[in-house]
Amino acid sequence: MGSLFPIVDAEIAGEMCPLFFHLGRPDTLAALLDSAGFDAVAVRPLPATLGYADADDACDAAFIGGPAALAWSRFDDDVRGHVRTLYLQSIDRWRVGDRYEVPGEFLIAAGRAAADGAVSVPPTSSDGMPAAHSGQSRGAHES
Repeated sequence: MGSLFPIVDAEIAGEMCPLFFHLGRPDTLAALLDSAGFDAVAVRPLPATLGYADADDACDAAFIGGPAALAWSRFDDDVRGHVRTLYLQSIDRWRVGDRYEVPGEFLIAAGRAAADGAVSVPPTSSDGMPAAHSGQSRGAHES
């Protein structure tokens, strides 16, 4: 999605919002499933093209109903204008006329319940997000 996350992160002061989509990293998503007790954890990318009718559609998808919505809701009009301009510049290479055809990728994760059937909810941090995990998770791999 272009450079959406670094653009938005640069405008966030303090601890207002965590890094968006930290689960979008294969090692983090795999570690979460592993810590919940799943075996044979696998994470694979699913490529997609994100099609938008125009600049407003692309920005609405990212900022109003998408991954940056929380931060966007806290930005004033000046910051919104700045972030919107930077985002559109970052996806301009995928503009076709008024439309945008932005390459994207989703991570799909799967795991098998442990033989003993014990699957648990992993611990969360104070912000309600899954707690960070260190080290490699068993069975996780990238495609």
